[in-house]
Amino acid sequence: MRLCYAFAHAMNIEKVITNVLRNDYFRLPQAFSGYGDYTDQTIRPRLYDIGKVEALMTEAGWTRGDGGIWRKGEDRFSVRITYGTDEHTPRLVVLKEEALKAGIDLVLDKLDASSMFKKILEKKHDAASMGWSTNIRPAYWEGWHSKNAHKPQTNNITNTDDPELDRLIDQYRTSLNEEARKDLSRKIQKVIHETGAFVPTFMVPYVRQGYWRWVELPDFHGTKRSDNLFDPFSSTIGGLFWMDQDKKEETLKALQKGAPFPPVTLMDERFKVE
Repeated sequence: MRLCYAFAHAMNIEKVITNVLRNDYFRLPQAFSGYGDYTDQTIRPRLYDIGKVEALMTEAGWTRGDGGIWRKGEDRFSVRITYGTDEHTPRLVVLKEEALKAGIDLVLDKLDASSMFKKILEKKHDAASMGWSTNIRPAYWEGWHSKNAHKPQTNNITNTDDPELDRLIDQYRTSLNEEARKDLSRKIQKVIHETGAFVPTFMVPYVRQGYWRWVELPDFHGTKRSDNLFDPFSSTIGGLFWMDQDKKEETLKALQKGAPFPPVTLMDERFKVE
């Protein structure tokens, strides 16, 4: 567990957000953020801290070896990061450089998307840089129950096998009481956080889009689950827009005359996550 914590404290996610993602992304607090009362709002990510890495590794009996990498006997703290998207390479390069300062060697393992997913589901990876889709309510059994650990083709890609976590997940799945489920959900998240098996990275809790003035939206613009305001076939909530033909003709005529309408910026924060 101390090595998992040390690994988390060696990931400079904040620097990636600032230097690579231009502060457009936010730090994800934990694996199950954004579920209201189902989410334990007290859980915070482990921040980049070389001092904490030093303390944890020393307590675990490791020492700095060649190149400043932590060693214990024949073991060297080197972790292969499997991922499948070219655009993620600059992010991982920064993480690699920063982790090296903390004594951890990250080896970037870029594969095509299908090979990456196959390798991860077969549990042949050290660590994976990836994201999962979400549900309306938190779901824990597939990704965290021991019944899905130590075997291929399951979503428990961390091979987490924790009896206390199993007990809580089983109760959560069978409970029909909403308040009890919320309480169990928060307890489950606390145990998952304590395992150190998941390092939360980035989230984009907003929609940013540009559109012509003849495209209309309702006063509420979107819903809590809208990920695209103008996709009628969105997997969440789409099809809320419509066209104003009169405005379109008015706008096109203005463009032809060289007198376009000034741009307008709208910012709707009613669903902002604090």
